[in-house]
Amino acid sequence: MGDMEDVPAAFRPQKRIPEFVLEGFDKEPLENQLKILSTLRKQGFFPKLPTK
Repeated sequence: MGDMEDVPAAFRPQKRIPEFVLEGFDKEPLENQLKILSTLRKQGFFPKLPTK
């Protein structure tokens, strides 16, 4: 996964993101990218975001 020291904990992957997701991610429009990230968070790939 690489060095993620500078990435805030809430945005560090908790498990390996599937290769097929990574391959097509940058080709998607921003709206779809945000939906993909939201789905990955719901599936436990990222920790829950802190609430204020």
